[in-house]
Amino acid sequence: MGSVVRLSIRFLGFLLAGMGLFLVWDGVRLVLLGGSPYYVVFGAAILLAGILLFLLREAGGWIYLLAWAGTFFWTIWECGMDWWGWLPRLLGPTLIFFWVVAVFPALKRYQSER
Repeated sequence: MGSVVRLSIRFLGFLLAGMGLFLVWDGVRLVLLGGSPYYVVFGAAILLAGILLFLLREAGGWIYLLAWAGTFFWTIWECGMDWWGWLPRLLGPTLIFFWVVAVFPALKRYQSER
């Protein structure tokens, strides 16, 4: 695997881990105020996905894809079919979803080289 691809995957992992830490931290504060535990769960999932992606593990991609699916169903539960309510909840995670899908072949190739 080329060093640029490896660096891109590690940067993605670093970004996800940082976002995960932020979401877990603020999610716990939100839960203590009576809010939704969704942010703690999603934050923990992308923190784990980020760590695994940083280590160039394919499982990190699968965990992010599951976290995205959970976000999709949470959005439907919270917003119903109000499409405008979907935008702020799904735009960022979906853009990252495409990035994860784009690096999946390289992760699979790297995993098979081990």
